[in-house]
Formats: sequence, C-alpha cells, structure tokens
Amino acid sequence: MEKKYLVVAILSVSAIISFPIFLWPASIGGNTHYLIVLSGSMEPTIPVGGIIIARNVNASNLEVGDVIVFQPPQRVTEKGGRVLITHRIVEVTEQGFVTKGDACEENDKGIVTPDRIVAKQWLTMPYVGYGIEHMRTVARSKMGFLVLIVLPASIIMFGEIRRIILIEDVRKITEEAEIIECGRPSIFSEEVI
Repeated sequence: MEKKYLVVAILSVSAIISFPIFLWPASIGGNTHYLIVLSGSMEPTIPVGGIIIARNVNASNLEVGDVIVFQPPQRVTEKGGRVLITHRIVEVTEQGFVTKGDACEENDKGIVTPDRIVAKQWLTMPYVGYGIEHMRTVARSKMGFLVLIVLPASIIMFGEIRRIILIEDVRKITEEAEIIECGRPSIFSEEVI
C-alpha cells in the first residue's frame, strides 16, 4: 500500500517538474509557443481553430518536411499585433528555407531566413483553439468574469465553509460520545423499561 503512494507521489512530482521544463510558455521566458490557427493554409494537416504547440529550435536542425512558425517580412498587424505564419519547409537553401502551406498550390514568396524562425511544430490539437478563443471572448466581458471567476470562487468558498461547519459538528458529536463513554450521564440517553 505504501509503495503505491510512493509511486504516485514520484509521478506527481515528475509531472510538476516537467511542466516548466517542457511546456513553459515562451511569453514568460520559456521554450514553448501556443498558437491558434486562424487560416486554412495548412489544412487538412492543421485545421482552422486548431492549436499548435511549437518549441524553440536552432535553424541548423531544420529539414525539408518540418512545420515551422516564422515571422513574415511585415511583422506587425494594423492593430499592432504580432503576425506569425505556420508552413512546411519544402526546400533548404544557403540563404534559408522555402516554405509552403499544405493547402496551397505554390510556394510562399521569398526565403525564410533563420533569424525569422520562431519555433518548430511539436504538437497539434485540432479545434481546441475554438474553445480557447471563445473563453477569451467570454472572459473579457463582465458576465464572463462573473461566470468564470466569481461563480467558481463562490462555489469553492461555500464548499469550504460547509466543510468547516461539518468538521465542527463532528467535533461536538465526538466530544459528546467521549462523555458517554466515560460513564457520565448523557442528554441523549433515555431509560428503556
């Protein structure tokens, strides 16, 4: 029985330690990028609404067939956001990489130079991005804040209050049971003839 708990504890600690090492987001100094697919240029391999998990990579380790995330020459959207493209490498040249979306007939224009490469695809989760984007939209509204933050916090708070009250009730019953066991009169006992 104790070995079972030891194994579970070791696996739990390993999972907790591996998160920062393998999945720590790049936005806070990690090695992993989480991207929601917004266009169909990589369909059917990566559908619109999917999530790409990509890891930082040294450009010298890339080869034909790898799916990479890179910055186009124009790196900023009209709203000031960062533009990233995810396409497959179809040719390696001395200057960089020729890329193409799986759903596209022609190669992308221009060469992707090593300095523009952000990451290499590591894992894809189809359609998960729809849920995440919906949650972002909901969370930005007042009602979303209430539903996603206030309601769960209230449920947890009331659950803990209930648990504390139950623990107190059990403590009182235990004290009364100890009084009965010690031979003292009990307010719960009745004489039966």
